[in-house]
Amino acid sequence: MQGMRAALLLLALAALGYSQELRYTLIVDPGDAARPPVAPVTMRLHVPGLPAAGAWTGRLRGDGQDQHVDVRVAGEGALELAWYDHDLAPGDPRERELVLTTGGSASRETLFGLVDEEGARLLSRRGAPVWRHMLAWDPARHDDTFRPYTHLFGLHGDLLTKGPGGLYPHHRGVFLGWTRTRAGAARHNFWSIPGAPRPHQEHVGWDVEREWACSTLARVAARAEWRTAADEALVEEHREWTTTTYEGAPGRPEMFLDYTVTLLGLGEAKIHLGGDPAHAGFQVRLAQSVADAKACVYTFPESATGGKGDNWQGCGWVAATFPMGERRYELLFMDHPKNPRPTTFNTRDYGRFGPSFFQDLEPGEPLVLRYALRLRELLPDHPHQPALGPDEELAAWVTPVVARVAE
Repeated sequence: MQGMRAALLLLALAALGYSQELRYTLIVDPGDAARPPVAPVTMRLHVPGLPAAGAWTGRLRGDGQDQHVDVRVAGEGALELAWYDHDLAPGDPRERELVLTTGGSASRETLFGLVDEEGARLLSRRGAPVWRHMLAWDPARHDDTFRPYTHLFGLHGDLLTKGPGGLYPHHRGVFLGWTRTRAGAARHNFWSIPGAPRPHQEHVGWDVEREWACSTLARVAARAEWRTAADEALVEEHREWTTTTYEGAPGRPEMFLDYTVTLLGLGEAKIHLGGDPAHAGFQVRLAQSVADAKACVYTFPESATGGKGDNWQGCGWVAATFPMGERRYELLFMDHPKNPRPTTFNTRDYGRFGPSFFQDLEPGEPLVLRYALRLRELLPDHPHQPALGPDEELAAWVTPVVARVAE
């Protein structure tokens, strides 16, 4: 009853044009991992009696900070918050005062924007492209549309990834597939999609309830089906990714993409994801100009072993540096330690790289995978070096900052 009265009060105040405030003391805990100078933080806040609609704004104060908090109603009784916190030190939880307001006139520019285009969806930041998810499927243009994939753009709007055509035309942007996908006696190639009749991977929709574009982040969730040459759905794929931009050092902007990929086998048969490390897994293919220049250079952690056939084991990450016009970029690819093992990174000098594994999809049991990409422009004359090395970046991603209401 008390929750219902609170909800009715909030709705009545908003209808009359009054603002309603909620105040909390938060503990922002970086754990034992080092953080960049400016670190994105998210949390879910339970608010009894909160209606499932309405607009909120937030402010966060503490340690001399007074900053904006993005707020999203995430269903009845729940808010989702996002902000950039500053100068978090390992092992040093910080106290913050959170003030949430509804019904007021406070507003803030939405830095990220999503635009639906013909056969694609574009994410921009302050009008500049960040990524473009290519989702068209047309049987009459099978070679151009047989899989959804994501183009990445540099921090100046330059296109960094390859689409159809070029060397190995089936390599496109950020993509996913296995050469030997087996269901019973039937085999399907969801890597290069060869031969005729041919299978394909088809975008089938967006999970709009998960979508959020604000001044801190942009999150989308795409659904796809892996369909056989007989046009039967074999695997259901949910690919959710969150994009943030921040400064890894003063004046050194970076882009971060955090992926959760869920695969579910359809039907009663066990599905085997197989192949070899050079033709399987979650991958990035850089632009054709990188292949033409043969100028992609890889960096590996000290734990890396192997190297034969460009196959590397013991890697939680691999970084690629490459030219794009007069600029030079570094793309760090991180593989979550909870993903299936063993994992092999395959790296090609023409700019295709990523991790692979081989495993069965059991009927009715979803397989959840986590990956992350971090992009930065390399500025050799820049006076500020990045605050974190790749091993520290991996640790920061695997153990995110935790924000909670103080007891």
